[in-house]
Amino acid sequence: MHPPEVLPVWVAEMDVPLAGAIVAALRETAERVTPATPMGPLRGGARRLRGGRWGWRFEVASSTNVPDVMRGMVAVMDLLTGPGDASL
Repeated sequence: MHPPEVLPVWVAEMDVPLAGAIVAALRETAERVTPATPMGPLRGGARRLRGGRWGWRFEVASSTNVPDVMRGMVAVMDLLTGPGDASL
């Protein structure tokens, strides 16, 4: 009904596979800007920074990763508060 180079209006972009070159470029960019880093060195650096600069005790074994700052804040509030606690 349509020539091969024409996509009918009812075909969404999610119905068509992404070109391999685009997938490769996205993967290369993601790996370059968000390198997979073992957490051990980062936690050691955090311990040195907090201990050396601010004199805080930082237990590496008690630390964890969070996907972003806001989710980390929610996790801390969940740990420190309970259902029904008064809000400020």
